Amino acid sequence: MTWEPGANALQTIYGMMTRPACEAQSNTIYRHGMHGMVNVLKAAVLVAYNNEGVLMVHKTCKDGYPWSCDLAFPGGGLKPGETIIEGAVREAKEEVCIDVNSLKIRSILPPERPLNAPDIIVYPVLAEIPLGSSSRICSDEIDEIVIVPWDKICSFHLEPWVHPLRKIAVEGIVLKERLAVWGMSLRILKRVRGIMCRDWG
Repeated sequence: MTWEPGANALQTIYGMMTRPACEAQSNTIYRHGMHGMVNVLKAAVLVAYNNEGVLMVHKTCKDGYPWSCDLAFPGGGLKPGETIIEGAVREAKEEVCIDVNSLKIRSILPPERPLNAPDIIVYPVLAEIPLGSSSRICSDEIDEIVIVPWDKICSFHLEPWVHPLRKIAVEGIVLKERLAVWGMSLRILKRVRGIMCRDWG
C-alpha cells in the first residue's frame, strides 16, 4: 500500500520553497566559542521520498568512523563554492547513484547538529523521487539502502534499541534488529513527519 501526501502537506512544502534554497554557500561558517572564533563545517543530506517512504542508507560498520552502523540520509560535507542543494544531490549521487534528473527539490529544512560532532551543521534537503526510481550502493561507506515506510514515520512509535557497535541504549524507530533511526536522523525524520503526515491516517 502506498501513501500520498494530501493538500495540507503539499501547501506546507511549497510554502517552504520561499527559502533561499539555491543561494551560493561557503563550506564553513564561524561562531564564537570559549577560545574565540570556532570553525564550523557545513554539510548537506538528501531526504528523498516517494509514496512508499523515505530513502535512507545503512552506514558500513567499521571502527573509528563516527556514523558506523547508523541509518542515515545520503550526504556529506559541502565543497568550496557549492550550494546546499548541489552538495546534497552530489553526495546522494556518489552514495546511491540516484538519478538526479528525476529529483524534484521541495525545500531546505532547518539545520541540525549531530551530538557527537557539534562543529558540523547539517542542512537537510527535502526532495521527491518517482516511484520505481533506481538506486544502488555506489560507495563503500554504506552497505544497504533502506526505504523507511510512511506508516513507521507517521505513527512515530519509538522503541528501545541497542547500537550494535557502540553498545549504547537509545530510543528510535526500529525497523529490524540491526536497523533503527535515532539521533540526528530521527530529529530530521520528525520534521519530515510534521510536514508530510498531516493527512495521514
